[in-house]
Amino acid sequence: ILIDQSKSMFFGSTYKTKANIAAELAALIAFKVVKQGDRVGGLVFADEAIDIVFPKRDRRNILRFFHQIKLRNEELLHSEPIDFNEALKHAIKKVRNLVSHDFSVFIISDFYRYSEDVLKFLVEIGRRNDVTLLQVNDPMERDIPDQYWIAGNTKQQIEIKGQDGKTRAAFQRSFDESRDAFKKNLQKHRIPLLNFTTAIPIEDQLKDFFRRTT
Repeated sequence: ILIDQSKSMFFGSTYKTKANIAAELAALIAFKVVKQGDRVGGLVFADEAIDIVFPKRDRRNILRFFHQIKLRNEELLHSEPIDFNEALKHAIKKVRNLVSHDFSVFIISDFYRYSEDVLKFLVEIGRRNDVTLLQVNDPMERDIPDQYWIAGNTKQQIEIKGQDGKTRAAFQRSFDESRDAFKKNLQKHRIPLLNFTTAIPIEDQLKDFFRRTT
């Protein structure tokens, strides 16, 4: 299980942050795999470092994985943003070195600004393993508020004229085009992509998912 706890995940406009939803998904997957009698390992991809918990058939190993997720989640408030594309590429490269064949690989992220290199590594892993991507987004990343507002971080701010219909439409179009292009590229290589939102409790999203797939 590769889980993204980098700066771009430290955002949530309604219910929870993307980082928190990702952590809940990782926990649900880990417990399900152990219950089936299989080994579970994890890689936590964060701004400060990459933490690896090697696969074991042991609940204590899962707790170590959860502990690393918690530590990196708590660091998000003060961590410095990194070059997301390079860091994600490096994390996936590590996964490629860890898994040989017949592994189930789950990668949980917002996949913010992915590149062709990232896709190439995903395809390589998927040739001998079952790869599933779980993408976590926030509604405001597509639908900005219908008002003037300022967004920023500790280094810069930008003014957004949300009351302008053209501005809102441009945000929506940019988000949809990026998501659709990512999904089409994955479909070419038969890599499934599951979408999750920060706006709804994860158990409700999973119930809806299983209802649609049964």
